[in-house]
Amino acid sequence: MPFFVLLGISASNIATGVDDEILSQGRFLSTVKVNQFASVTVGFLTYRIPLFLRQFLSFFPGTTNISLPGSAAMAMEMMQSDEKSTLIDLLETQKPVLLVCGPSGTGKTSLVNRLIEESDGRFVRPKLVDRFAEGARYEIMESRGAILKEFDKRYSLTAEGVLSAADSSKSQAVVIDADTELAAKLKSVAGARIIGVWVGLDSLDKLKTRIRSQIQSNIIQVPNGETEDSFIRGKIRRVVKDIEFGVVSGMFEFTILNDDFEHSLNELKAAGEYCFK
Repeated sequence: MPFFVLLGISASNIATGVDDEILSQGRFLSTVKVNQFASVTVGFLTYRIPLFLRQFLSFFPGTTNISLPGSAAMAMEMMQSDEKSTLIDLLETQKPVLLVCGPSGTGKTSLVNRLIEESDGRFVRPKLVDRFAEGARYEIMESRGAILKEFDKRYSLTAEGVLSAADSSKSQAVVIDADTELAAKLKSVAGARIIGVWVGLDSLDKLKTRIRSQIQSNIIQVPNGETEDSFIRGKIRRVVKDIEFGVVSGMFEFTILNDDFEHSLNELKAAGEYCFK
């Protein structure tokens, strides 16, 4: 990134006039002044300061209030709860969970389905509790507040179902297609190492087009009492809230803009490999 910034500064300096001898020799980067180079370098390194400071403050109890991104923050929180644990020990005991999250209409469900189909059993879905077939177990889970999400008023997702779905001896990892509400709950599941992938689109106009297409294809239906336009506006408002969560939650190390499905699928597969590292 600093290299491209320096190229931009060099182009600006050339546009405003420089020594012709420098240009004739093709020494474009030589047009960058010392103070400009220093500004770019310092600016690029500034974001690392909180990370270094966080490590330094970890030696002093009660002073570790600086946030770290993604799974690094969750690992640090777990380390603080058990002073005898080390980061390596925690990572070895945690179960990898590929969390695929994003607004409705971005195609994340289709990406997750293809990932599982083409993974040769490496990626599996979480185990669900069947309310009808496992009534007693469901009641126990519900009384403990262990239900993370309900599907179709019959199947329920629990933390146990997330952690027990994958067989580590077979190098498996569980993948979860989640909305932001479920993602927020998964963040607090002890024993899960979250690899977060955010799926979105690069513009709201594209999302509007997809939602309208889904309505016309009867994939989603406009509720009674609403017009198509009012329904889409409500969807967009929800998308904006979802995007805000994706930005501030610190759970997502990877972002996929799903404009090309096959390209996005390859990106998801690449992110999924971090479950096994």
